[in-house]
Amino acid sequence: MKKLIIQSIFVFVFVSNLYSQPSKNDYIIGYGSLAVFSLTQFPLFPYLAPQKPAWKIAPETDIFFRKKLKWQNKNLRKAAFYSDILLDGIFLPSVFWTPLLSKEKYAHHLLLNIEVASATGILTNLAKFITGRQRPYSYYSTLESEGLDDYLSFFSGHTSLTFAIATSTSMIFEKKEPQISGLIWSSSIALAALTGYLRIAGDKHYMTDVLTGVVLGSLTGYLITEHQQKRFFKNKSTQNFQLTLVLPIR
Repeated sequence: MKKLIIQSIFVFVFVSNLYSQPSKNDYIIGYGSLAVFSLTQFPLFPYLAPQKPAWKIAPETDIFFRKKLKWQNKNLRKAAFYSDILLDGIFLPSVFWTPLLSKEKYAHHLLLNIEVASATGILTNLAKFITGRQRPYSYYSTLESEGLDDYLSFFSGHTSLTFAIATSTSMIFEKKEPQISGLIWSSSIALAALTGYLRIAGDKHYMTDVLTGVVLGSLTGYLITEHQQKRFFKNKSTQNFQLTLVLPIR
């Protein structure tokens, strides 16, 4: 009987660690990608950003939606400021405070959030540097030049990051609070969608920039979260199932 108990506890702990412990490589990749994203966003930005636009003319659909959604020129900076508040004041800080609410180990949830945000940021910046699309405010001269940032329109980083974080956060919290999953998804996606709209309203992006950000951000957030939460977070049903299989061992 004593041997049975020891065997059961050993397998239970092993399975628990297998499904709830990030490996050393996870931390290296997660925080390494954060470092890469930070480098492309700040010190390396002047060397990586295009020096001149490679893509100027927008398709008719972009021109149509720009006319419909852009605010008056005197209010363009307000729209851009509001979008900054949503990204920098709500979504990016949530990377650090949502793990406090998830009932999971803080370090594990934080690592997942960092992976989602960093991967999205790297992919977004890579696309911006390669395409060199001129922003609408720069092409139509509705605002003063912002230097190299004038040629980073495709695709919207505000939109991709907010949708990636919104998707990941909603996937995690709907499992914890399934009775309010509709509220969780609708509120997070609504704020992300508002961010995308404000980028067009502020003449910072075209519709195709925003829609691409929606797709890539949502897809990145979904794929990383779907894969990693199975490894980082405790799976009680799996643990209990494994324990039941071990009990009959003699």
